[in-house]
Amino acid sequence: MNVQSFEKTDRKILGIALVVLLLSTLLLWQDAWIYRIIQSRHFKAEKIGEVTVLKNDVRRRFEVALSWLPLSNKNDVYQGDSVFTGDNSNVEITTISGEVITIAANSLVVINRKKDSISLDIGFGSVEGQVGNGKKLFITSNNNLAELSGNNGSVKIDAGDGSQLLLNVLAGEVRVRTDSGDKIMRGSDSGEILRNGGFDDASKPNIELIGPSAEQKFKLDEEKPVVFNWKTKRKYSRMKIKVSTDPNFTNSIIDTRIDDNSFSAYNLPKDTELYWQVLAEGGISTVQKFAIVGDRPPIPVLPKPGHHFFYDQQISPGLAGTSVELSWEPGSPATHYEVQLANNQIFTKNLVVKKIRSTKMKYELLQDGEYYWRVRSIDFPNMS
Repeated sequence: MNVQSFEKTDRKILGIALVVLLLSTLLLWQDAWIYRIIQSRHFKAEKIGEVTVLKNDVRRRFEVALSWLPLSNKNDVYQGDSVFTGDNSNVEITTISGEVITIAANSLVVINRKKDSISLDIGFGSVEGQVGNGKKLFITSNNNLAELSGNNGSVKIDAGDGSQLLLNVLAGEVRVRTDSGDKIMRGSDSGEILRNGGFDDASKPNIELIGPSAEQKFKLDEEKPVVFNWKTKRKYSRMKIKVSTDPNFTNSIIDTRIDDNSFSAYNLPKDTELYWQVLAEGGISTVQKFAIVGDRPPIPVLPKPGHHFFYDQQISPGLAGTSVELSWEPGSPATHYEVQLANNQIFTKNLVVKKIRSTKMKYELLQDGEYYWRVRSIDFPNMS
């Protein structure tokens, strides 16, 4: 027996086996290579677009592949590709027709082309897309289906964990078609596609504000915050609170994201009407008004110090005096005012003490003499 010849043959067989094993392992791990080979030889894959912006952990799985591969900038995206984004990751895909699709962090989306439009099957997470120029956007998530079209529209679709489908129009006009019919949505409108194909219009208030309550006026210690509270029937994502000096929120004081059903704010302006509202993806509240009462006192306007009034009994015989109208600027918000009129500066002998709601008071038939007057605001019972 030739031992040396056997050892050479054995080493060759072993080497070939190792090479085959390594190639098999590599091909199983990167099975997309097989897909690409088959794809290039047997049919031409339909390119949908190209990755134009990418951040951190973004992976792609081909339609007939088993494993996930890292996705990189300038990579082409094909019909049926699944795209996954990890924590603090996102990807922007520009389609061959120019639309931009942005997939946010922690999302799973399957991309397809349907004639001249894009179809997105969202397993979970959120996506931003565009509609217009005859192009549509078909959205599917957990058997919820919506067809989006419009005019220069931009929309954000949030599937959450896959149990909901929320729409939020970012710009332009978007027509939403579901099994229940069509609805036009415009910038800042939001709503939810229901499982039965219905549409829950989030433009109808569905977040209940608790406090500060409507028309409330209150005093506040400088070291204490204003606490805003509200309640919802379900948990909303991406909630935010807005506080402004006008009901249209063009002069916002607060515009911030929140996670809870309460928010504390310090150093809000006093002696001015403030408006607040809570919004969410799929939810909105009414607008409520309140005011923080400061310590600014009312300011007397007329009559001013040194002002003289005259009356002539020859012109008006039998007249016992003259009438005087007192007026003042309101100062801090108040429920009513207390006016005092006296004939000495320390007001030990008041001729009149009167509580009124307006900023004017007329005193009839004031006789000759020197008089003093003052006014104070009354905010609440037992507080001034």
